[in-house]
Amino acid sequence: MMTSLNGKILFSFLILVFSFNIYGENMDAYYLSFRSKANIYDIRINGFPVTKNIALRSKNITIPVTHVLKNGNNKIEYNYVASNPGGKVSEKYFFYATLSTGSGKGKESLDVISKVYKNEDVVDSNENILKKNNITKTDNMFVNEEYKTSESQFKISTNRYESVSEIRDFFIRDSNLPSKLPWDEFPENFGSERDEGSLITAYEDLHKVIKNDNESQFYKFFEVYLNTLGHAFSGKSAKEYSDSISFTELAHQTVRGMQLQELELADKVNVEYIDNGRFVRILPAPIRWKSPNDSLLINVVFYKNSGVYVPFAITDDMKILK
Repeated sequence: MMTSLNGKILFSFLILVFSFNIYGENMDAYYLSFRSKANIYDIRINGFPVTKNIALRSKNITIPVTHVLKNGNNKIEYNYVASNPGGKVSEKYFFYATLSTGSGKGKESLDVISKVYKNEDVVDSNENILKKNNITKTDNMFVNEEYKTSESQFKISTNRYESVSEIRDFFIRDSNLPSKLPWDEFPENFGSERDEGSLITAYEDLHKVIKNDNESQFYKFFEVYLNTLGHAFSGKSAKEYSDSISFTELAHQTVRGMQLQELELADKVNVEYIDNGRFVRILPAPIRWKSPNDSLLINVVFYKNSGVYVPFAITDDMKILK
């Protein structure tokens, strides 16, 4: 989601992912805080994209992540390029990510990633500039300091750059969190060019629903996602949660004076396959509204179920840190 007029937030449904006031009283919220300088990165928790930084700028931001966590074992992936793509590595590079929950004396914080630039290498750091020592274990959380590293690719719009991907495990003991996430049941059986025709059709179908002002079908498409967020953030049903944030406001040709644009897809679309093909999307996001002064896009992440592409989430992971 994005606006261009003085950075004004147009929609209350931004709280889908980024509000700090919608969690239920009986559940402690979980937040991931990022501190970074001079690197670009892509962060995923349990396979789901939670944020992507696409420019070499210093960042200091906290986002809620309760809806992508589960009771027990979790995974975090840090895919990074410690330089301008194709350019020189910065001499002032660092990145830290801390998972926190609770407040006051009951607050727990876990340092899940700590990286610094040193002697032309990116290395782990047990001590960082934010505090004396990293916290790797609390009463109810633990991070495995060992991790798997592999060569990867970092995607920005239609461009791809060589990157390094790190995946590490962390553990949470919290019975309020689910033991499984909705996408744990999704098949990981797509990710080839043969599927691109079906993906384009999925975008066309969603665009048609919006063009026809079909609120009920729009809600049905995102019901699983809304149910997940409603439970994690407020203890509400999908319908209650959708109504509380005016989610179906997006199911219309005209949104706050902006008009839905025609769906323009290149002959060769740029497809991003996420988590070994469990999620997929087209970049840049092709569904958007415009007016002379404002614009809005929705970055839709799809999963595949029984051969059908289903729009599961709207994520702002590439815009929130810009």
